[in-house]
Amino acid sequence: MKVIIKTAALFMLLFGILGLISFKSGSVYKLPKNSIRIGIYNVRMLTDKDGINNWEFRKDSLVKIILENKMEIVGMQEVHPPQLKDIVEGTSYAFVGEEGLYDPVIYNSNRFEVIEWNTGWLSESMIPYEIGWDAKYKRYYTWIKFKDKHSKKIFYFFNTHFDHIGLQAKTNSAALISKEAKRIAGDAPLIVAGDFNSRVNTEAYRILTENFDDARKVAPNDRVYGPIGTAHLYGKVHPAQIDFFFTNKKVEVLSFKTIDESYENGFFPSDHYPVYIDFNIKK
Repeated sequence: MKVIIKTAALFMLLFGILGLISFKSGSVYKLPKNSIRIGIYNVRMLTDKDGINNWEFRKDSLVKIILENKMEIVGMQEVHPPQLKDIVEGTSYAFVGEEGLYDPVIYNSNRFEVIEWNTGWLSESMIPYEIGWDAKYKRYYTWIKFKDKHSKKIFYFFNTHFDHIGLQAKTNSAALISKEAKRIAGDAPLIVAGDFNSRVNTEAYRILTENFDDARKVAPNDRVYGPIGTAHLYGKVHPAQIDFFFTNKKVEVLSFKTIDESYENGFFPSDHYPVYIDFNIKK
C-alpha cells in the first residue's frame, strides 16, 4: 500500500513539474490589438544553376513559411515574374511593384489599403534604370503608403536591395534612401527594410543607424528570436547579417524574429532566412 501511495505521489510530483515546464515553454507574449507583422524575404532568383535548390522544389515551402508565420506584408527581393505569380497565387495576397523589377511587396489586402506607391532609383541622378556609382546592377527601392483598415492608421514602408559589389554604391545608397524616405514619409511612421548587402561594421550600416533605429536592437530583449545572421547560401555558410529592418521613432517594435526553418527534406526555401517584426504605431 505504501509503495502504491509513494508511486502515485511521485507521478503527481513529476506531472506537476512537467506542467510547470510546459506552461513556461508554451507561454508567449500576447501582441496588442492592431499590432502589425511585416516581413522581408530575399527569395533567391529563378535560375537553373541551383539544381536541387531550384525554385520548383522550394516554392511551396516558401509560401507555407509566409502563411504559417502570419506575415501580412512582406518586402521581397530577387523575385522574378514566374516566382511572383506563384507567391501571389499561394498566399492570395495582392502585390505592389513595377513590372519587370524584382523587389515587390506582397500584402493582405483584406487588412491593408495602398494609398500611394512608387519606385525610387539608387544612383547619382536617380534617373530610372541607371546604374549608380560602382554598382554592378541597377538598384532601387519600392515605397508604399499603407493604411491599416483596422486602426485607420497610416505608415510608410520602403523595401530595397542594395548592390552586392560596389562599396561606394552601398554607402551612397544608404545616404540616399535615408534622405528620400524621410522626405517622403515626413513625420509619419516609417519602416525601411530589405537586403542591404552590408554588415554592421560598414559605412552603409552606420549611415542607416544615424537616421533610423535598428529594429533588432530596439526590440525587447526577451522578444528577439532566431539567429543574428540571415544570408546562408542554402545552409552552406555561417549566416551573415545583411537583411535589416530600420524604423523611425513613430514605430514601436514589439518583437523581432529571424526564421531559420528548413522544410521536410532538410533543404531551405531560399538562401536567405526571412525576418519579421511585430510593431505598433505610436500615438
